[in-house]
Amino acid sequence: MKHFLVLFTVTCLAFYTNAQDVSISGTVRDFETSKPLTGATILEDEIGNGDVVDSQGNFRFTLKGTSKTIKCRYMGYYLLVVKNIPTHNDSLELEDLKMVKNYSDHIIVELAPDILPDMKRFKVTRKWVEDEYRITIDGITYKPIILERSIVFDLNKPIVGGK
Repeated sequence: MKHFLVLFTVTCLAFYTNAQDVSISGTVRDFETSKPLTGATILEDEIGNGDVVDSQGNFRFTLKGTSKTIKCRYMGYYLLVVKNIPTHNDSLELEDLKMVKNYSDHIIVELAPDILPDMKRFKVTRKWVEDEYRITIDGITYKPIILERSIVFDLNKPIVGGK
Protein backbone atom coordinates (compact mmCIF):
# COMPACT_ATOMS: atom_id res chain seq x y z
CA MET A 1 0.00 0.00 0.00
CA LYS A 2 2.86 2.36 0.85
CA HIS A 3 4.42 1.80 -2.62
CA PHE A 4 1.08 2.50 -4.26
CA LEU A 5 0.76 5.86 -2.46
CA VAL A 6 4.29 6.88 -3.44
CA LEU A 7 3.68 5.89 -7.07
CA PHE A 8 0.33 7.69 -7.11
CA THR A 9 1.87 10.88 -5.67
CA VAL A 10 4.76 10.85 -8.17
CA THR A 11 2.32 10.31 -11.07
CA CYS A 12 0.14 13.21 -9.92
CA LEU A 13 3.14 15.52 -9.61
CA ALA A 14 4.39 14.56 -13.09
CA PHE A 15 0.96 15.28 -14.57
CA TYR A 16 0.75 18.63 -12.77
CA THR A 17 4.13 19.81 -14.07
CA ASN A 18 3.24 18.78 -17.64
CA ALA A 19 -0.06 20.65 -17.51
CA GLN A 20 1.33 24.03 -16.41
CA ASP A 21 -0.89 26.97 -17.36
CA VAL A 22 0.69 29.32 -19.93
CA SER A 23 -0.66 32.80 -20.62
CA ILE A 24 -0.69 33.32 -24.41
CA SER A 25 -1.13 36.70 -26.05
CA GLY A 26 -0.50 38.22 -29.43
CA THR A 27 -2.00 39.71 -32.58
CA VAL A 28 -3.72 38.26 -35.65
CA ARG A 29 -3.59 40.10 -38.97
CA ASP A 30 -4.21 39.56 -42.67
CA PHE A 31 -1.06 38.30 -44.45
CA GLU A 32 -1.43 40.69 -47.41
CA THR A 33 -2.79 43.87 -45.82
CA SER A 34 -1.62 43.53 -42.19
CA LYS A 35 -5.10 44.68 -41.08
CA PRO A 36 -6.40 43.18 -37.81
CA LEU A 37 -8.76 40.23 -38.24
CA THR A 38 -11.40 41.28 -35.73
CA GLY A 39 -13.54 38.31 -34.70
CA ALA A 40 -11.03 35.58 -35.58
CA THR A 41 -11.05 32.82 -32.98
CA ILE A 42 -7.97 31.39 -31.29
CA LEU A 43 -8.71 28.12 -29.54
CA GLU A 44 -6.70 25.58 -27.67
CA ASP A 45 -6.92 22.26 -29.50
CA GLU A 46 -9.14 19.55 -28.01
CA ILE A 47 -10.76 21.62 -25.22
CA GLY A 48 -11.95 24.78 -27.01
CA ASN A 49 -10.49 27.20 -24.47
CA GLY A 50 -9.45 30.48 -26.13
CA ASP A 51 -10.32 34.01 -27.18
CA VAL A 52 -11.82 36.13 -29.95
CA VAL A 53 -9.54 38.69 -31.60
CA ASP A 54 -10.47 42.29 -30.72
CA SER A 55 -10.67 45.31 -33.05
CA GLN A 56 -6.92 45.94 -32.70
CA GLY A 57 -6.07 42.34 -33.61
CA ASN A 58 -5.16 41.36 -30.03
CA PHE A 59 -5.96 38.20 -28.11
CA ARG A 60 -5.08 36.79 -24.68
CA PHE A 61 -5.99 33.56 -22.91
CA THR A 62 -4.48 30.87 -20.71
CA LEU A 63 -3.47 27.52 -22.21
CA LYS A 64 -4.92 25.01 -19.76
CA GLY A 65 -4.84 21.61 -21.47
CA THR A 66 -2.04 19.28 -22.41
CA SER A 67 -2.30 19.43 -26.24
CA LYS A 68 0.13 22.40 -26.57
CA THR A 69 -1.57 23.34 -29.85
CA ILE A 70 -3.68 26.36 -30.78
CA LYS A 71 -5.78 26.91 -33.89
CA CYS A 72 -6.80 30.23 -35.36
CA ARG A 73 -9.88 30.38 -37.59
CA TYR A 74 -11.47 33.14 -39.62
CA MET A 75 -14.03 32.73 -42.39
CA GLY A 76 -12.44 32.78 -45.83
CA TYR A 77 -8.92 32.12 -44.51
CA TYR A 78 -6.72 29.07 -44.15
CA LEU A 79 -6.63 27.50 -40.72
CA LEU A 80 -3.51 28.66 -38.84
CA VAL A 81 -2.02 26.14 -36.41
CA VAL A 82 0.78 26.64 -33.87
CA LYS A 83 1.77 23.35 -32.28
CA ASN A 84 4.24 22.16 -29.65
CA ILE A 85 3.90 25.34 -27.63
CA PRO A 86 6.52 25.30 -24.87
CA THR A 87 5.03 25.15 -21.38
CA HIS A 88 8.20 25.82 -19.38
CA ASN A 89 7.43 29.59 -19.21
CA ASP A 90 4.46 31.29 -17.58
CA SER A 91 3.73 33.35 -20.71
CA LEU A 92 4.21 33.32 -24.46
CA GLU A 93 3.88 36.25 -26.87
CA LEU A 94 2.79 35.32 -30.41
CA GLU A 95 3.29 38.66 -32.10
CA ASP A 96 2.02 39.25 -35.58
CA LEU A 97 0.36 35.96 -36.48
CA LYS A 98 -0.83 36.37 -40.06
CA MET A 99 -3.66 34.52 -41.70
CA VAL A 100 -3.76 33.83 -45.44
CA LYS A 101 -6.92 34.25 -47.52
CA ASN A 102 -8.27 31.08 -49.07
CA TYR A 103 -8.66 31.95 -52.76
CA SER A 104 -9.23 28.34 -53.72
CA ASP A 105 -11.11 25.37 -52.36
CA HIS A 106 -7.96 23.27 -52.34
CA ILE A 107 -4.61 25.08 -52.34
CA ILE A 108 -3.12 28.52 -52.30
CA VAL A 109 -3.29 29.63 -55.91
CA GLU A 110 -0.23 29.90 -58.09
CA LEU A 111 -0.38 32.85 -60.47
CA ALA A 112 -0.87 31.99 -64.10
CA PRO A 113 0.83 34.25 -66.68
CA ASP A 114 -2.54 35.19 -68.21
CA ILE A 115 -3.93 36.80 -65.02
CA LEU A 116 -4.39 40.54 -65.42
CA PRO A 117 -1.75 42.61 -63.58
CA ASP A 118 -4.44 44.29 -61.42
CA MET A 119 -5.61 40.91 -60.15
CA LYS A 120 -2.11 39.78 -59.14
CA ARG A 121 -2.09 41.97 -56.06
CA PHE A 122 -5.16 40.14 -54.75
CA LYS A 123 -3.62 36.72 -55.03
CA VAL A 124 -1.21 35.11 -52.61
CA THR A 125 1.18 32.54 -53.99
CA ARG A 126 2.26 29.49 -52.08
CA LYS A 127 5.88 30.44 -52.74
CA TRP A 128 5.35 33.92 -51.27
CA VAL A 129 4.00 32.41 -48.05
CA GLU A 130 6.81 29.82 -47.91
CA ASP A 131 9.52 32.44 -48.58
CA GLU A 132 8.23 35.37 -46.55
CA TYR A 133 6.10 34.20 -43.63
CA ARG A 134 8.00 33.61 -40.40
CA ILE A 135 7.24 33.87 -36.71
CA THR A 136 9.87 34.55 -34.06
CA ILE A 137 9.42 33.48 -30.45
CA ASP A 138 12.09 34.16 -27.84
CA GLY A 139 14.62 34.92 -30.60
CA ILE A 140 13.98 31.62 -32.44
CA THR A 141 12.51 31.78 -35.95
CA TYR A 142 10.06 29.30 -37.46
CA LYS A 143 8.78 28.89 -41.01
CA PRO A 144 5.39 27.48 -41.99
CA ILE A 145 4.47 24.05 -43.23
CA ILE A 146 1.75 24.53 -45.85
CA LEU A 147 -0.85 21.79 -46.00
CA GLU A 148 -3.94 21.51 -48.19
CA ARG A 149 -6.24 23.49 -45.89
CA SER A 150 -3.96 24.87 -43.20
CA ILE A 151 -0.69 26.60 -42.42
CA VAL A 152 1.19 25.04 -39.52
CA PHE A 153 4.04 26.31 -37.37
CA ASP A 154 5.72 23.51 -35.41
CA LEU A 155 7.66 25.02 -32.49
CA ASN A 156 9.77 21.85 -32.31
CA LYS A 157 11.21 22.67 -35.76
CA PRO A 158 13.00 26.04 -35.79
CA ILE A 159 14.87 27.35 -38.81
CA VAL A 160 18.54 26.46 -38.47
CA GLY A 161 21.14 28.68 -40.09
CA GLY A 162 19.04 31.50 -41.56
CA LYS A 163 16.18 31.16 -44.05
